[in-house]
Amino acid sequence: MIARSSNRLAGPLDFLMTRRNLQSAKAVYFLTSTERTELAAVAQLRNLRFLPNGVPATTDQPQSPSGKPEVLFLARLHPRKRPDMFVDAAAILLKQGLEANFVIAGPDEGMLTSLKAEVSGSHLPDIRFEGPVAPENVMQRLCRSAIYVLPSVDEPFPMTVLEAMSAATPVIITTSCGLAEHVRNSRGGIVIEPTTTALVSAIKSLLESPGKAREIGNAARAYVRTHMSVDAVVTELEAMYSTANRDNKTSPRKGLRRYLD
Repeated sequence: MIARSSNRLAGPLDFLMTRRNLQSAKAVYFLTSTERTELAAVAQLRNLRFLPNGVPATTDQPQSPSGKPEVLFLARLHPRKRPDMFVDAAAILLKQGLEANFVIAGPDEGMLTSLKAEVSGSHLPDIRFEGPVAPENVMQRLCRSAIYVLPSVDEPFPMTVLEAMSAATPVIITTSCGLAEHVRNSRGGIVIEPTTTALVSAIKSLLESPGKAREIGNAARAYVRTHMSVDAVVTELEAMYSTANRDNKTSPRKGLRRYLD
């Protein structure tokens, strides 16, 4: 990443080298809004373009095998991911009589013991732990869920959210997630404030309106297919390289003259 720095050498180097190189490019791609802000600040760029990490498309439809809708948390069991908020929300909803299975999947990074103790103390068998999921099985696992929840904070670009959207699974994320803008634009999920109350409300609204949830999931899939799939990434890069190559052929010395100037 290219970002602003307090190092005294950074300013002169950016002025003499970084800015010139970036401004001479046909396009400079960014992944997150933070990268976009930093690139613009360092090099005052107008040729910035968004390029996601593409995800594969799938035609599978979400389907919970037990008959009950399944709400899935799939991430590292780490404080930043906030699986404890997921457990708290699940306990509240189940005690309210909501019919659903809540599944916590992912490798332990220090929270598994306390989470299991909390679930055991609540005597709610509809909250269960599944352990790590192999990368090649993630998409299939997401397709088996009615809702995917990632209540983490300051999450730059979570691929599981895009994969869930590609699988037409509605997502629930927080406002500090790097994909919040895309989830809002796609209408393919719900963006919440990072509170248990907001999470409970979002899960409940989707579980109580399965027709609405399907509509949201289909919107998510359509958005990802158009803007964030592997095919969309390839199309964007091919078009940009083609344009750059064509412009270079019509003005072969343009880049050299820029440096000689």
